[in-house]
Amino acid sequence: GIILPAGATVIVEGKAEILSEYNGIWTEEGDLDIQLKAGASLEIASIYENGIWAKNGDITITGEADSKDNLPKLDIYAYEEGILTGDEYNWLPGGSITITSCDIDIQAEEDGIQATDGSLTITDSKVKIISDSDALLVECYSDINPENKLTLTDCDIYIEAYDEGIQSYHGDIVITDCDTYIDTTADEEGIYTFTANAPDGY
Repeated sequence: GIILPAGATVIVEGKAEILSEYNGIWTEEGDLDIQLKAGASLEIASIYENGIWAKNGDITITGEADSKDNLPKLDIYAYEEGILTGDEYNWLPGGSITITSCDIDIQAEEDGIQATDGSLTITDSKVKIISDSDALLVECYSDINPENKLTLTDCDIYIEAYDEGIQSYHGDIVITDCDTYIDTTADEEGIYTFTANAPDGY
């Protein structure tokens, strides 16, 4: 893999691929800025873990495009979560991920997009998720990060999920000005909310 200093900027022109046994892109401390130029394609494949994980720090991915018909591609194939923020086990405020103007295609063995003690924002993008668990999930059992949320604005969203299409466990999912299609293949709920307090010792 490649280890970058905190605050690094990565510029993608043409086609780039990341194949990793573990996390395709991962930040534990510091920020990472990824710029996808017009016509660019970034493919991320994780054999055992997550496609993109901001455990701490912020990841920003920005596409250069003049319309939604010509967005740079961001393809993610993950054994676990496609895109993940935070860490449900560390009791610390998690990182954030912001994606703008990208054509996102996620295939995940677990959740497609999950915000856990962190925020995830997608704007002006196409989002296609095929997952064996939930497609969009906010999951947090602590009050460490009350701003924990998943936000999608001005997006075209297509979901095929084996479990819930959109699910919230103690956190906000905000979808604004989006065309959204949901297919839950196991006859689970399209949209499901649940609020619970953390058990003692959790």
